[in-house]
Amino acid sequence: MFTPNYEPQQLPKRLKQAAMALLIFLCVFIPFRLPLADLTFSGIKAIPDLLVLALAVWYAIAVRFRFRFLLHDLLFAAFLLLGSVSAVLVNGNSISLAIYQIRSLGVYYILYFVIRNFGFGRKEFITLTRVLQGVSLPIFVLALIEKITSKTVLFSDALAKTIDKINFSRVYSTFQNPNTYGLFLVFIIVFSIAIWYTDGKKTPVWLYCTLGSALYMTMSRSSVIILIAILAAVFLLAVLGRQVKIAWKRFIPSLLCILAVSIAVGYGSNPAAKAYYDLKARYDIVSPLSPTQKEKVTVITYTTPTGETMTGYVFFDHVYTDENCTRPLKLYGSVLHLADGDYVFTATGNVPKAEYDNKTDQEKTDIENATGEPDDAFRDNIYTDKIEDSFEVGIGDRFENMGDDKMKDQSYNGRLYSITMSLTLLKDHPILGVGFGSYGSSSSLTWIPDVYREYGIVGKFYADNQFACVLAETGVVGFAVFIAFLLAGMWYYRKNLIKLVACIIIAWFGVFYNILEIQIGAMLLWSLLALDLGEITPKSFIRGKDGDK
Repeated sequence: MFTPNYEPQQLPKRLKQAAMALLIFLCVFIPFRLPLADLTFSGIKAIPDLLVLALAVWYAIAVRFRFRFLLHDLLFAAFLLLGSVSAVLVNGNSISLAIYQIRSLGVYYILYFVIRNFGFGRKEFITLTRVLQGVSLPIFVLALIEKITSKTVLFSDALAKTIDKINFSRVYSTFQNPNTYGLFLVFIIVFSIAIWYTDGKKTPVWLYCTLGSALYMTMSRSSVIILIAILAAVFLLAVLGRQVKIAWKRFIPSLLCILAVSIAVGYGSNPAAKAYYDLKARYDIVSPLSPTQKEKVTVITYTTPTGETMTGYVFFDHVYTDENCTRPLKLYGSVLHLADGDYVFTATGNVPKAEYDNKTDQEKTDIENATGEPDDAFRDNIYTDKIEDSFEVGIGDRFENMGDDKMKDQSYNGRLYSITMSLTLLKDHPILGVGFGSYGSSSSLTWIPDVYREYGIVGKFYADNQFACVLAETGVVGFAVFIAFLLAGMWYYRKNLIKLVACIIIAWFGVFYNILEIQIGAMLLWSLLALDLGEITPKSFIRGKDGDK
């Protein structure tokens, strides 16, 4: 039956314990989901889906399938039905594509549909926030390692080689995406502020510093913009109201400390990364020699200034100390034993030994003690060039490049291109669109949709815009139902400012990503909405909980 409002149901204690354990597990597992899949097998990514469905079945049996629905439940179901009908019946796509897309969009909505009946409230919200804060610490450590080591340590080599230079300096961490990491950080910061407001549970300044530093290193423009807007609103309400007493003498220094540390870590990580690169990373990431190149390597011996005989490798007139030709010889004064005679290795090139022997002792000493760097003529390597170019890229450059041509380029999943193409598809398929799995959604990544061939869209194109994707795949009717679903949900939770802010965050990120398909974003949103946090309105901020002046 349809229920506009209702009290929590009487449910078995073990079911409630299992539900809370699942929420905690999801907060811990999802951030590490992709690296774990890389280390084990891809099927491990399906564990959250299976656990959510198992909980849903247990709940259905416990309530004897007597479900209670809200208006936005019905609208969401109608939206999924329209997208599926468009895909299968109108456009003749496989039913498996529709099921795949329903899973991508709906699995955490099922979690929300179940959990909201358990009566979980602020106590559970505090627990989940503390868990997320704890999880953020190892992720931050991995982000620092990734940044300083130029993605050569504890990071996917395959992914690193696909990142362009403007993004290479950004941290992807365990999410393997800087924007998803930024979204995760924004939610933790908002949750941390929320438990301080609702229950006085403070978060240490040093933890805020790690969150701010990580956000700076993601260089996620959308995350920074929405966080600044939220903080400005919270600050304004706190100043106007008397609900929360702010100790300004501690608050201002703490805020300045967080900003200073975040900028220092974010800005200072580039020089640290360059130092590590010059010291070690540049030698570790050069691609292996091809069979043809190996034929051009000449093995030689050379004698160091201390008289030690070593084996060297000449490749295109440059001497290396390792057979992979990644580490150039840097010991000036070494004698190279080449086929046409002996040469002394100097900062200005190879000098015939006979000529070198005629130099004064002081000149020889100067050569052997030279501090200049030899010419590190590495083999052509786009990856190393990309890393070197990234050291000077900062968050300011990201904002300056907001209008670059990549925004219009489908090869880069350009967001402007995504919008214009969705409007083109809408013009030709106005009523129900091209169907689930046919334009820039997760299910469209599993095949090459027919519309891609018809409209010249590259394979594996991802819309990176929830609204553009919905508009193209479900047409005017589906888009209208989707917007009605969002508005109905926001209206239902209008009396809780924390939930309303979470909805606004998701709507904002939806302009830049297929946000409801991003597991961490969907899980955090629907888990938060499922909790009973009471009424927290802007009026209560300004006038107090009782609403009195």
